[in-house]
Amino acid sequence: MISRSHAFTAFIGVATFSKLMLNTARRMVYPFAPALARGLGVPLTSVCNFIDRRQPGPGSPKARRLNKLGRKNAEFWFIYKAH
Repeated sequence: MISRSHAFTAFIGVATFSKLMLNTARRMVYPFAPALARGLGVPLTSVCNFIDRRQPGPGSPKARRLNKLGRKNAEFWFIYKAH
């Protein structure tokens, strides 16, 4: 059986690696945004807005719903979902 400290260390390692991969994948698209905009025949701002919109962040619908709950209830929700 894996001890709690090893499980926690593994979790932190996987979470860090996942976040690194997601951030890298997101940033790799931006240099190609002008080419995508030209190819699609849309303004560059539309492509950049689309790239931003598909990433979950403070403006995402789920985050807005949690903001309505309040800070403590949102923290409880995240802790509940983690277990």
